[in-house]
Amino acid sequence: MKEKLHMFVADCRQAGAVNGTAGVVEVVSRAVSAPGEILSALGEPRRAGVQVLYRSSELTVLNLIWGPQMCQGSERRGEHAASQGPEERASVHHSIT
Repeated sequence: MKEKLHMFVADCRQAGAVNGTAGVVEVVSRAVSAPGEILSALGEPRRAGVQVLYRSSELTVLNLIWGPQMCQGSERRGEHAASQGPEERASVHHSIT
């Protein structure tokens, strides 16, 4: 598990260094297109929640497990982001990506 996660983080960091957010999005898109690999690396989800898998000043990788009756609430997130300064908004954006 840890080896696959370390490879994923390394791929994200390298892609981000070369192509910015678009590079990271490409790596994540490839990863989520193979859900069996994700389950193999992280295990079967047992309950909804957010788990920080990796955090640095340049990248945050989260394991988001969506529960059956959870809703996104994007209007609230937008209001929250709008009330923050530019540095905080950038942090929110990178955490979501």
